[in-house]
Amino acid sequence: MDYATVKVPAPLVKRIEAIAEPNGYRSVSEFVVESVRARLESLHSPPAASA
Repeated sequence: MDYATVKVPAPLVKRIEAIAEPNGYRSVSEFVVESVRARLESLHSPPAASA
């Protein structure tokens, strides 16, 4: 699997850090990936095709 870097504003990262670990997330990245997947699902966006 390929990865890309996404910049997130520092204040938002601080908020994520404050809630991620106490809620079972191993990292900010894990929280962000799950959050993006949930948002895409809520918008009914189909997965991107593999290259």
